[in-house]
Amino acid sequence: MFKRDGNWEETDWATALEFVATGLRRIRDAHGGDAIGALASPQSTLEELYLLGKFARGVVAAMSISVCVNRTFPGTGACAACPGWE
Repeated sequence: MFKRDGNWEETDWATALEFVATGLRRIRDAHGGDAIGALASPQSTLEELYLLGKFARGVVAAMSISVCVNRTFPGTGACAACPGWE
C-alpha cells in the first residue's frame, strides 16, 4: 500500500518497486548518492549486509551504510559505541 493524494491505495509489487526506484533516483539525481543512506539491523546476516552494501554502492551510489552491532541504550536506539550517536 502507498498513499496517493491523502488516500491509501493497494498496489502490486512491480508498481511499489517502481515508485520507490523513481523516488530514490530523483533524490540521487538532485542531491547526489550521499544524500541517501542505508541502515542495517544488528540481526542481519552477513549475506544480507553484503547485499545491502552492493545495492547502496552499486545501484543508489550511496556510501553511507551504518550497522551498529553493539548494545544500545534502552529507549533511545542510540548505540553506546557508535561515534556521533549522542
